[in-house]
Amino acid sequence: MKEKSYYIILFLTFVSVVAGGLLAYFSAYTAPYIAADKKKQLEQAILDVVPGAVKSRTVKEVGDFKVYEGLDGDGKSLGYAVFAVGPGFSDKISLIFGMDAKREKITLMRVLEQKDTPGLGAKVADEESFLKFWKERDLTKGEILLAKPPKEASSLKPNEVNAISGATISSRGVVAIVNGAVAQLKKEVP
Repeated sequence: MKEKSYYIILFLTFVSVVAGGLLAYFSAYTAPYIAADKKKQLEQAILDVVPGAVKSRTVKEVGDFKVYEGLDGDGKSLGYAVFAVGPGFSDKISLIFGMDAKREKITLMRVLEQKDTPGLGAKVADEESFLKFWKERDLTKGEILLAKPPKEASSLKPNEVNAISGATISSRGVVAIVNGAVAQLKKEVP
């Protein structure tokens, strides 16, 4: 009986080592493709959040805070795209938002990655539930504020966005990420 257990343990160890090796191999094999895909998604997101931009240039990169300038075909600045990461409800939220050239308005926002609760916190990435309220938010009136309970879009203040019912922590997280990134941009990018 002991000999049989020995072979079972040996066989399971062999299978585990082979499976682990295959996982490591495929992880290393796919890593460059995943990185290239993320870079392509970021480049497209930059052009999406800065209306009219056809190309971009990097202005600042500090950890999870990155600023890109959106340019038209002649190289004229149309605004900025700001990439930032911060805490959500259950994990980090990565987002990018556009600002006009004078840095007075948020033009658009896109959530690039989030792992919050499906059906609730995950709505921070949904256009109809959350992102539509970020269009043309006014930064001259102070920080972005969270409207809770949610209001009709027409009754929101120029610097206010609606919270997601049942996902206030995720909504607050996005607002905090944006406000922090705007403050950092104003401080670090002349």
